[in-house]
Amino acid sequence: MLDLSIEGQFDLTCQRCLQDMQWTLSTNVSLGLARSIQELEGAEDDLDRVMAGKSMSIEGLVEDEVILAVPMIPRHELCSLLEF
Repeated sequence: MLDLSIEGQFDLTCQRCLQDMQWTLSTNVSLGLARSIQELEGAEDDLDRVMAGKSMSIEGLVEDEVILAVPMIPRHELCSLLEF
């Protein structure tokens, strides 16, 4: 089992007003470690799994989780520059 706790702040572009916005990431992820493809495919629970190896790239796993957490369409709660 691999438990990741990822926190950080990113500058994104709001897709409503196209201004910069700061976005805060705070996520905890638990990943099961599988030793074989059969173990990955045969799992009968909802736990996300990755292939474990002697030279795993933890940086790559963290990067993947950050990419998955970033909003697909970032936007401010309220855009002060837009007039409706």
